[in-house]
Order: sequence, then structure tokens, then C-alpha cells
Amino acid sequence: MAYDGVAKVQHYVPQFLLRNFGTGKKDQLHVFNKASEKTFLSSARNVAAESRFYDFEVDGVGLTIEPALSRLETAVKPILVKLLNVDSLGALTEEDRVTLANFFAVQFVRTKAARVAADDVERQLREEMRRRGIRDEQLEEIGFAANKNTSAAMTINTIIKAPQDYGYTFMEKHWVLLGAPAKDPFVLGDHPLAMHNARPSNDIWGNIGLMVPGIEIYFPISPVRALAMWCPTIRDELRRYAIGIRALRRSNMPQSKEQENEFATILEAAHAMESGSVLHYKPENIKHFNSLQIIHAESLVFSSRDDFDFARLVVAQSDELRRGRRMRIS
Repeated sequence: MAYDGVAKVQHYVPQFLLRNFGTGKKDQLHVFNKASEKTFLSSARNVAAESRFYDFEVDGVGLTIEPALSRLETAVKPILVKLLNVDSLGALTEEDRVTLANFFAVQFVRTKAARVAADDVERQLREEMRRRGIRDEQLEEIGFAANKNTSAAMTINTIIKAPQDYGYTFMEKHWVLLGAPAKDPFVLGDHPLAMHNARPSNDIWGNIGLMVPGIEIYFPISPVRALAMWCPTIRDELRRYAIGIRALRRSNMPQSKEQENEFATILEAAHAMESGSVLHYKPENIKHFNSLQIIHAESLVFSSRDDFDFARLVVAQSDELRRGRRMRIS
């Protein structure tokens, strides 16, 4: 079956993003494998990709969305270049933000981690149905006849609908530009949109999800810049804290050194949030950011430096951290 003019090796993390984390003339990346803890050097073209990853068949006809993904990446790359050059979110037009939001929506569901996680949910559902006495032929009738092509087709359908289904979700978040020093850089996982929620879970679905209150979404752009997309409730809380801190300072009420440090951190975050300027992360913040990239990655973590001691500490905590995140169906 021919896919004329379509690349056989198809990336689920864009090559331009991988190259941002490369060094030297050939943009060589340092790579960490979560399962084996082995490290190696690679070019961007040889990682975060699989043969025919976005190809599938319908009634024997070969189809692919690889060209559409390439066009989206072509539209996004100059926007991120502009953001890095100007070093302020003020550089982004409303059209830029819409394009980026649609890109993030697609990126969120296009990775191997997303496909494997979806396949795992379907596997759990099949097993649960079998336990309840539903026969395999009945499972096939209701669409649970899993094979590589149907899995790819289901994932690709999700990717196609992603801008419509999730684009607005990224638009309504409050974006903050994050900074790290070159000596203590951000890393990039093979599922780059990583999430965190400091709030406790209130229901069986947990506290992680694009539209869950309090959600924080993080996306590395380069070793020294990243984008945070925070729930509007976080923005509102920061604004209230900043107003209170400024009032305290005007009152000349004495504060401890620890309180002053905490106040300074909050005010810095509030200023960056309002102005679009860079919020420079402290070492503990960078560790937290990188831990999310490591945890959400399916298998590979990329860095501009050959230093994965922290990644080894993260994955050593649990065998489950040696692969991507999974949802348990109970």
C-alpha cells in the first residue's frame, strides 16, 4: 500500500521542538530511557517517532494524517521562535494563541503515551466485560475488536477532533512564560504536555484533567523557557494574595525572613502573570517541572545536558513510573 510523498518515520513530538533541546552542529540530544535507565545521544529525527504511526486503513484504503500534522507544525514553529526571540507573551497575537491552543490540543492526544493509555483503558474494559460474561463475539459487535489498525484509527479520530474538543480549554487557561538557567535546564518528555494539580481529589476521577479546577499544564519550549497554562482559579488566587501582600507592606507590619521570601515569590509570579514577562524558576520549581515531564513520558526524556541523576531518582520510586501514566478502571 502506497502513501505517496508521505514520510514513513512519523514523529509524535515535533522535530523542531526536539531540536530546541539539541546541542552542537547536529543538534544531538541526550536521551534517558525510563525503563532501562540507559542514556544515549541521538539526533531529533531518530527519536519520539515510529514507522507509519499516523497511517491507517478504511475498507482497504490507506489513509494518513501525517501531512496535516506537518502543516500544523509549520504554522506553530515561527510562533514559538518569535516567543523565544521577544521573550514575552506580549509577542503573541490572538491568532497566535488560537494556533498554539489548537496545536496543544492535538499534541495532547497524538503521542505514543496517549495511544498506549487509550489502548490500556480499552483492554481493562474488555476484561471487565468478559468477567461479566460477555462473549468475545459480542465484544466485536460493540466495537471492542482491538487490533493495530483499529487502535490507530480511533487515536487518529481523536486527533482530528482535538482542536474542536480541547482547543478552547487551552485558550481559557492563563498562560505564563517560565524561565530556567542553562546550568539547570528544563527537560522534555515524549509526552510534553504534563499536568499537575495541588488540590485534593474530590471524586473518583481524580484531580488530573484538562478542565479540572486547579489544573496546571506545562509545556517545555527550550532548555531555558517553558509555558505554563494555569486554571483561571489559580490566577484569581494569585491576584488576591498579591493584593493582600501589598497591603501588608504598606502597613509596615514586620514580617519574618521566611514570610518575606514567600511574599516575594508570590509577587514575582503575579507580576509575570499580568505582564507576560518571564517568571524565573528557582531550583525547587525546576525540579518539580522536570519531575512532571519524567512522570508523564511514556519511555524517553530528552535534555540538553548529559545529567539524568534526578530522572533516575524519580523512576526509582515505583515501577509504575518507568512507563507513562495509566487510568485504572475499577
